[in-house]
Amino acid sequence: MPPRFRPSPSIFNSSPRPLLTPKPPHPHPLNRRLTSNKPAKPLLTQRLHALAQRIQLGARARTSRLLGHPLRALAFAVKFLAFGHLVMEYGIWPRAVAGPSMLPTIAVAGSWALIDFTHRFGRGVQVGDLVAYHIPINTQSGLKRVLGMPGDYVLVDTPETGGDTMIQVPPGHCWLIGDNLDASRDSRLFGPVPLGLVRGKILAIFQPFRSFEWVKNPMQPSS
Repeated sequence: MPPRFRPSPSIFNSSPRPLLTPKPPHPHPLNRRLTSNKPAKPLLTQRLHALAQRIQLGARARTSRLLGHPLRALAFAVKFLAFGHLVMEYGIWPRAVAGPSMLPTIAVAGSWALIDFTHRFGRGVQVGDLVAYHIPINTQSGLKRVLGMPGDYVLVDTPETGGDTMIQVPPGHCWLIGDNLDASRDSRLFGPVPLGLVRGKILAIFQPFRSFEWVKNPMQPSS
């Protein structure tokens, strides 16, 4: 009996082969840069604008936290005023000065004195220094030159009057006079000034936007 014909499974049962897709060409670097999915970098002006907005929002947030509560705002104001008072009374601060008693060192009007209040009560003050002080016969403040410290002998009157009376400055006091003796009310009128009334030492004399000059002690040798 002749053998039966059996079809080959490789012809009828084989799965179809997938079609080959062509490989895309390698993109050009310029095209790849233009068609990139990465977000474009912001311009410098946009960056600066965004930074300014962040700083402004941060400042507003800090201000709102600081001043958001009335008690917090009051505490901040008290601290600010206390710090300002410490600087003005115990640090270095300018004060306006006027009057003819210190001519020609200080002009009659428009001058300011830079005062070092760490020299209050006469600490570190020497003969020849300019000091700010409370006038003992009224409630005003003045600016005069130190002529004598405790233990020094000073002439009570001016040389033009012909007087030769001298006194010794008592402990805890100083003798103050003005550079313009004819127009000055100083220790010749109210006597030795307690060192407790000395407020500070003058560092410089200036007129805003015009002149500035450091004050030098004429009794000290120049360096």
